[in-house]
Amino acid sequence: DAGIGTSIDSFYEYLLKAYLLFGDEEYLYIFQEAYSAAMHYLYHDPWYVEVNMDSAAIVWPLFNSLQAFWPGLQVLAGDINPAIRTHAAFLSVWRRYGFTPEGFNLASLTVQGYILEVT
Repeated sequence: DAGIGTSIDSFYEYLLKAYLLFGDEEYLYIFQEAYSAAMHYLYHDPWYVEVNMDSAAIVWPLFNSLQAFWPGLQVLAGDINPAIRTHAAFLSVWRRYGFTPEGFNLASLTVQGYILEVT
């Protein structure tokens, strides 16, 4: 599966930051390719979903709390308008629940766990 949250968030973030820190254009090229693919396959304005790597079919229509970095990364990359829309969507979930749940199902509009949940 492909997404921008769990298990992949740092990949995107560190590629752009590595380019900015070290100036190595290979980092920028890889970031631009990955970012372009994310925007093409994962972006369902204003949300991002997880898709199957082979078919691009949605497999997980979930806002994951680890996606919260994304609008800031978009601003850093200069992609302001989608960042504003996505930040507003993420903020709407936070306002609705008073916290950012671990996951928010975009199909059912329900919480899918919370990171501080005690079992």
